[in-house]
Amino acid sequence: MNNDMYSETRKEGILPCPFCGYPAFAYAIKPHKHYIVDLPDHDGSAFVECSGCNAAMSGATLEEACAAWNKRADPCWCK
Repeated sequence: MNNDMYSETRKEGILPCPFCGYPAFAYAIKPHKHYIVDLPDHDGSAFVECSGCNAAMSGATLEEACAAWNKRADPCWCK
């Protein structure tokens, strides 16, 4: 991976994976242009990814992706 593409990484404040329980990490990808393939310019995005099962959540910003990852269903749904 090219580390020049990432603007920020984060491990703090992220809940464990809801599927396997492993720790997750977040990273933001800087806006960039695609020169080799015919794709539109990338406006930037962010992801939270599980270090165990590779489940992931994306967002436009790091804060958005982390908030989406940390959102959990009500564990009392079966009442």
